Amino acid sequence: MNAFPDNSNWRKLGLPVLLIVVVIFGYYAGAFFSAPTPATPAQQDALAEKALAIGDNSFAISLLNKLATSGNTLAEYQLGQIYRTGNGAPQNAKLATSWLTKAADAGNVDAELQLGQMYLNGKVVVQDFTKARSWLSKAADMGNSTALRLLGDMDAEGLGQTANPVSAYAWYEVAALHGDAYARIKRNKILKTLTPAQQLQGEADAKTREGAISAASSTSTPATSTTSTSTTSTPATSTPATSTSTTTTPTTSTSTTTTSTTTTPATTNQTKPSN
Repeated sequence: MNAFPDNSNWRKLGLPVLLIVVVIFGYYAGAFFSAPTPATPAQQDALAEKALAIGDNSFAISLLNKLATSGNTLAEYQLGQIYRTGNGAPQNAKLATSWLTKAADAGNVDAELQLGQMYLNGKVVVQDFTKARSWLSKAADMGNSTALRLLGDMDAEGLGQTANPVSAYAWYEVAALHGDAYARIKRNKILKTLTPAQQLQGEADAKTREGAISAASSTSTPATSTTSTSTTSTPATSTPATSTSTTTTPTTSTSTTTTSTTTTPATTNQTKPSN
């Protein structure tokens, strides 16, 4: 007896089964290949953060690596933090420093601050006060209050150079202006050790440093700078225009009334250069 059913029966059964298999495969393949991918780097970055939060570390790091290798400074910073803390991947000082340095070199203030703290406390890298001051200064130039306060700490404690309470007071003063409450406490404490002349010098230094921060901030944000320039230009252009318009009106009136012969030529001379 034939162990296999008639071929015609197999054909009858096989076609529907094949169709079902094709449909199922097509459904899952379509779902896989058409899975929504975040459109912008910011959205992909947010997705990576969510993945880290739920413990999907491999997906998060894979996504951040793609973003970082394309020059995304936020992704570079996040990778640096992952390898610095060991949260999401094994702690790796070399990778942490590498990614944070790339982000900092591109102007990421958080990365500049983090590198400054790393070199200051020497927990992840070898302690280096020169590098600490360099990175903290970059972050401080952009008005980062924590960096400003830490520079005050370095000057107050004489880390990397001779202690300088006047300079420390100036750093604390600027940090306090930028909202650092702890810096305000330290400023008031160190103020008690200064002479009136030293206090005046510290306040002058603080004013200079705040001016440098304002200049650096405006330089690093061209969009804001452009807007500011155009805003300044608009009133300047607007004022002469209004003035010319006002001058022209009396001119017509004066020439019609013929009140003053001397006024008419003077007004005419003003109107011609404006045109």
